[in-house]
Amino acid sequence: MKIESIDIYGYGKWSQQTFDQLTDLQVFLGDNEAGKSTLSSFIQTIFFGFPSARKKDSNLYLPKQGDSYGGRLFLSGTRFGKVIVERMKDRNRGKAVLTHENGQQEVVDHLASYLLGVDRQTYELLYVFKIDRLLDLSRVKKEDLNRYLLGIGTSGSEQLLQIAEDYRKDAKKEFLPTGTKPPLNQKIKETENKWLQLQDAKAKNRDYEGLLVRAADIQDELAKLSQKQEKWEAENRDLSEAIRLNDYYLEWRQLEQEISAVDASHLPPNVRQRWEWLQEKIAEELNKQTALQEQEKQSLKELDDFSQAKWYRDHQAEWDSLNHAFTKISSAFNESLFLEKNRKEEEAELILFKRAMGLHSEQILQPLTAEEMQIAETLLEKEKQIYHDLTNLNQVISQKENQLASLEMKIKELSADRWDEGRFKDWQSKAEQGKADVQSNSLSIPMMVSFVVAIIATMIAIFAPALRLVAIGAAVLSVGAGVYFSKKAKVMTNHPTDEFNMADYIQQAALRERLKELTVEEQGEQESFIQLLNRQEELELALEKEKDNQREWLNQAAYPLNFSLETVVREEPAQKIAEREQKLSAISEKQALIEASLDQWFEDADFIRQQLGLTHLSRSDFVGQFTELRQALILEENMAKHAEEKLAAITEQKADLEASLAKHLTERQDILEAAKVETEAEFYNLLHAKDQQAEQKRRQKFLDEQLHDKEALFKRYPDKEQALKRLANHKNHLVVIQEDIKRLQKEEVSCQHEIRLLEEGGTYSTLLQEYAVAETEMRDMIVDWAKKVVAAEWLEETLRYGKDDRLPLLLDDMTDYFVRLTAGNYRRIIFRKSGIKVQHASGTIYEPFELSQGTVEQLYIAMRFAFIKNTADIANLPILIDDGFVNFDSSRKATMYELMAELSQSIQVFFFTFDDTVGEIMSQEQINVLN
Repeated sequence: MKIESIDIYGYGKWSQQTFDQLTDLQVFLGDNEAGKSTLSSFIQTIFFGFPSARKKDSNLYLPKQGDSYGGRLFLSGTRFGKVIVERMKDRNRGKAVLTHENGQQEVVDHLASYLLGVDRQTYELLYVFKIDRLLDLSRVKKEDLNRYLLGIGTSGSEQLLQIAEDYRKDAKKEFLPTGTKPPLNQKIKETENKWLQLQDAKAKNRDYEGLLVRAADIQDELAKLSQKQEKWEAENRDLSEAIRLNDYYLEWRQLEQEISAVDASHLPPNVRQRWEWLQEKIAEELNKQTALQEQEKQSLKELDDFSQAKWYRDHQAEWDSLNHAFTKISSAFNESLFLEKNRKEEEAELILFKRAMGLHSEQILQPLTAEEMQIAETLLEKEKQIYHDLTNLNQVISQKENQLASLEMKIKELSADRWDEGRFKDWQSKAEQGKADVQSNSLSIPMMVSFVVAIIATMIAIFAPALRLVAIGAAVLSVGAGVYFSKKAKVMTNHPTDEFNMADYIQQAALRERLKELTVEEQGEQESFIQLLNRQEELELALEKEKDNQREWLNQAAYPLNFSLETVVREEPAQKIAEREQKLSAISEKQALIEASLDQWFEDADFIRQQLGLTHLSRSDFVGQFTELRQALILEENMAKHAEEKLAAITEQKADLEASLAKHLTERQDILEAAKVETEAEFYNLLHAKDQQAEQKRRQKFLDEQLHDKEALFKRYPDKEQALKRLANHKNHLVVIQEDIKRLQKEEVSCQHEIRLLEEGGTYSTLLQEYAVAETEMRDMIVDWAKKVVAAEWLEETLRYGKDDRLPLLLDDMTDYFVRLTAGNYRRIIFRKSGIKVQHASGTIYEPFELSQGTVEQLYIAMRFAFIKNTADIANLPILIDDGFVNFDSSRKATMYELMAELSQSIQVFFFTFDDTVGEIMSQEQINVLN
């Protein structure tokens, strides 16, 4: 058998989930809480039924999304071929529905026996692998482990071995060779005691037997008297019963006469209920008719309130046309507002732009022509050239000023070391011895510096009119300083001379020569500086002339005086103003077109304002309220439709009610006619008479029950007085019989007393009987005890010698699987009378309890796999493995995957795991990843 597809309607976390194209070895991969155990439980549920709510520790896997609880499996390879097994909790009481290939369906009470061949318990033991099964191995006692594995290897589970163990335990509870408390031990002791008592009673047996014979005779006499007494008492009971029921019998005959006097046979049996039902129904329908008439009035009043609804329907086309265009109109209205705002902003920006240019708002500037632009650019180019020359000249003047300052600094430094003329002349006369004094022919250095400064100040006053006063002041001060220092030098010559030194004199003469050279150089630079200043003045005059030409050009072009030609050429304000005015004109034209379409739409909607009294609304207000008005009218029209539909429904209900009322009135009249009366009062009287008759019949029925099977009794004793006399006579006879019984009972008591005296040790016959009973009970208990012992031994022997049938092949597969799982560390599994043993590769033989926990787990799996493989021809059901090998290392896991692949050739295997490495071994089509 193979599961081809799984279809879950609702089970635990799974909802409307399908798993199809399932392979012989199918892996379901997912983390914890991914639904692996839920899917495994679903398969078992479809096979064997829903989990029971009575088990407190059982997970019911109720749907989390509220879907239908259940699903179906698509199976192939069954004894019916391809079938579909479906279970739903709320259908067929959770029973399985089997659908055959021809479409025929049948509800199956016990699918396990009908289709699968195993029940739930067997399936869970043999075909479901879970990690807890392996963990349970660690809790099996070592003395039981051998027998546990023996059961797994021969029957696929430990169930048969457990049954054998239970038989042995029950047998030990019944008998122990050295025990005293078990029931069989006590019964053996009791039987032995009875045997000893029987031997003691043999001597007293003859007297005892005579008393027993007399006691038996008394019992016979008492039995005869009792029979006679019972006969008289039975007749007395009949007499008493006839006397007791005589009044009932007379009443019964009277009722029979009265019942036959009233004829109500023409009335149906349920006429009262029907009449009362009709009366209630007619009253109810009359009340409903009144209520519907009131509702009809209310609906008509509501319909009158919706006066605008009819007008809206009559003008539906105009409204739809206006509404169809409203989207564009609304956009146009918003665009008009936007254009108006934009136009005002552009006008404001134009005015601000003109004001920023120094223009009034109405002033107009003409854009420049190409010729005018060329003239303006020429003027700017000339100005630029003059600025360029002037800039270069200013740099040269600055350099020249620096040179003059440097020369003045050098002259000043040398002048500080220069002697006054008197001293130099004195030393010169001494040096030349006879040369004339030349003091008067030389000017002092301070005097020369003063004259140079005066000349520079004069030139500044000429070329820089703004600094003229400062320059004149500087010239006067420099001349005064020169005169002062000259006089001071003359005074110094009157000082006595120092001692003559030729070296100092030569040095002073060289210094004076250097001063002369610097002075000549300074004069040349001054002349060059004056020429530069003259050129500067010429360029400044030329620049001013060009500015005048630019101002004249701006005046001719109607530009304000605050404009510069460079600004006009660079920014072209007239062109910008023209562009802004052109943009403003385009906005105005577009706005005018939009306004025209808005005015037309507003005019088309005039009939709405006239009808609704909204002529006072402006166009913008009407546009804003148009949608709200239309929605209100649509709502009113819908409400009017609802009112009309309600009125129509009320009218229809009213018509149906009137028809029903007429029908019920006719039916009520038919009942009167059938009762053969004309009025309701006569009908009620007839019903009362019928009720009395019914009560009489009930009483008669009660009497019938009391008098049932009493006809023969009344035939025997028809007269009550005669029966009383006969009863009194019988009671006298019974008194005599009772006295005889009492006499015999006293004699029996005396006889029994003597028997008990002889039975103190027990009579032989009694003890013999008691001994026989005890012996029989003991034999029965021994048989029951032996059954359990033999059954346990038979089960264990069956497991030991099961190798005569399937065990050889089973053992071969077990050994092969075990060798591969242990990587060749173990090479053989041996079945002995004492149990299972395994042989190590070294040749050493081990008991199962001597193996490690991991090796025991591998032995357990090898046995389970081998058993399933060799019984696949009996019950070929899918195997469910739920992470059964999570504790195995990688090499043993790989071996397990190989074994599962081999096993899947005989039987379908479903492997549920969270181990991602399975993807390295299995193909993608074999893996279902669960989310």
